This record gives sequence, C-alpha cells and structure tokens, in this order.
Amino acid sequence: MRQKRKIVLVVIAMMMVLTLSACGGKGDVKTFVKKMQKVENLDYEIHTYRRYVASQGSDRLFRGESQVRQGKMQLDPQVFSEYYSEGSSEVQEPEDIDEHLIRFGSSDFIFKSDKIYSPKPKKVYIGSSSVTNNYEWVWKEAKDINPPEIGNSKTFLDIYEKYADKFKLTEDENHYYLDYKGDVSKNLDQMAKLQVAIIPKSKMLKQGKKDVKSCKIEIHLVMKKGKGGPTPYQTRIKLFTKMDVPEIGGAIDNEDYYQAYYRDINDVKEIKKPHGFDASKVKKSQF
Repeated sequence: MRQKRKIVLVVIAMMMVLTLSACGGKGDVKTFVKKMQKVENLDYEIHTYRRYVASQGSDRLFRGESQVRQGKMQLDPQVFSEYYSEGSSEVQEPEDIDEHLIRFGSSDFIFKSDKIYSPKPKKVYIGSSSVTNNYEWVWKEAKDINPPEIGNSKTFLDIYEKYADKFKLTEDENHYYLDYKGDVSKNLDQMAKLQVAIIPKSKMLKQGKKDVKSCKIEIHLVMKKGKGGPTPYQTRIKLFTKMDVPEIGGAIDNEDYYQAYYRDINDVKEIKKPHGFDASKVKKSQF
C-alpha cells in the first residue's frame, strides 16, 4: 500500500513539473532580455525574408525577398565581418504563385555570397568575386548595407517585455523554449518599427496603418542551459499582416520573417579582416 502511494505521489509531482514548465514564462523572458542587453560580441547566423501577395479581383502578384548573413560581430565599438547573400522573386502566373505559397519559408533562390567587412561604425565594405576577375575578391564601399540586426535592439526587446506574461515556457534537457502567438492589431506603431528592423526598407505598416485588416505575430525564443545560467541561442519571429487598400480596390497578404542563431556570446576574441582585404585598394561605389 505504501509503495502504491509513493508511485502516485511521484506521478503527481511529475505532472506538476510539466504543468509549471508549460505555463508562464515571464521571468524567463526577462532573463532573455537581460542577457541580450549584455551581449558584447558573438558569432551569428541571420535569416530574413518577406512573402507578399497583392490581389485585385482575380489578379494576383507574388513578391519575395530574402537575406542570409553569417559572421562575427563586436558591438562597441562596432566591428563585423560576414558572408552576405540575398535573393528575390516576382511571379504573376496563378500556378507559379500557388507553387511559391505552398512552400515553407523563403521561396527565393539565393546563389551568391559576398563578403562584408565593417572595421568601424558607418564604414562598410563589400567584396565580390567572379570569373571576369579570376575569382579574386574585389572590394568596394557599400552604401546600402546596414549592420546586422542580431535581435538585441530596443525594438525587439521592448516587444518581448510587453508580452512577457503571455509567453508559454517549455523545456528539455538542453534548452528553454519561450513561445507567444497573438493578435497585435492594436499595437501597430510598435509592429511597424519591428517590420522596419526586419526589412529595413519596408514602409508597409508605417504608412498603411489605416488599411490594416489584421496583424498577428509569432515569437519563439530559445535559451541554452549551461553552468553560467541560460544563454540566448535562437530568436524566431513571424509577422503576418492583411490589408485592404480601397484606393486600388485590392488586398495585401504579407509575411515578414526573422530568425537568428547565436554562438560564442561574449567569447569572440577578435574580428579579423577578411583575407585579401586591402583598404588602400577599395573602390568607391554607390552599391
């Protein structure tokens, strides 16, 4: 009898642990925010994309734009070195649109990787190689490339804190997982800032707020367990926006996506300039 009671108590205890771990994650969100605020350097991999469908009657237009960045960064003073890739697509045929929409994630074909090097703030160089220059790297000043957004800016962290008490916490042996899904249609000003942080040239929410029909967000934060306490490991955000635009009698269905992986936080000793980079040979450009 005593043995059966012991087994029942163990089962109840396990159920309580599982219930607590899947309940609230406000304290863990705060931990994630504080750890991101203290990032001084890191190794990162960032994926962003936009999937956009404009409809007018039976006519539809699909557009996509994607970006992948992978490298090392020091925040203060800012220095970073990375590989940078991007792609875009535009289709109008119904079968092509359906094919793009059925895919998970980006539908853009990314085939070229450039090198990016920034030895100091507001000074960015891009290096490219091609068969025409015997595959040697040619460097130019880059005027249209922003520093990588690693997800530690106030724009990101303020949103995590605003919805901190709505995150759900789960965990396994190695990680804590924090998830939030919700309608953010009443918080469009903050979402507009997030959209610009993900897609820097975007003015969709900033200028078209009055046309928004719905706006929903999904946030997935991961912290890795370790001796020094949990450490940020991954950020993933999806922002879904639907709009009706009376001026053109059409509608817009848009998805903005941001995903970042973090390694060696505050353990990157040096940001070395890329092999072959020579500042004296850099060509000025309006890239």
